[in-house]
Amino acid sequence: PKRRPKISRKKHAPIANRTMIADRPESINDRSEFGHWECDLMLFKRPRKINLITLRERKTRLVIAIKNPERKSLTTMNNIIEMIKKQYDFPIKSITFDNGPEFAAHQYLSQALNCKAYFCEPYKPYQKGAIENANQMLRYLFPRDFEIESCEQSFIDQQVDLLNNRPMACLGYRTPEQAFRDERH
Repeated sequence: PKRRPKISRKKHAPIANRTMIADRPESINDRSEFGHWECDLMLFKRPRKINLITLRERKTRLVIAIKNPERKSLTTMNNIIEMIKKQYDFPIKSITFDNGPEFAAHQYLSQALNCKAYFCEPYKPYQKGAIENANQMLRYLFPRDFEIESCEQSFIDQQVDLLNNRPMACLGYRTPEQAFRDERH
């Protein structure tokens, strides 16, 4: 008899009306313009529903992490909108996502924040390398077996602040927090 996989994966329909990363302007690609973000999800072993939405501004490398109670698209988009409007009151020009079903409601987010949404090609996460790098650094603080349901958003913010207050050579040894503040003023 043929072997069957232990876990069957759900296939989701392709995301409608998406703009691919190849159509993204060069000013976003070369990090010369402020206000362009990359977004991803960090998943955990238990509970599988709760995750972290991670965002990174491309020019200043500032990282935001948001505790998300489920992977549903509208919930994910509402959490992003709420956090950005509450803490970071400035115009967002674009956000780049991967092709996960949690980002299917990108048009809702685009209308709420008045920004463009771009998508990587399937199975090419390196196309949004800034957020993948941030997720790798955040994994030291939040390993896959971390009990995410028991921690508060304030604890997550404290841990992300450690990352945002590390000097970076690509920023002239300023911290992402300093670079972000300089861009906003």
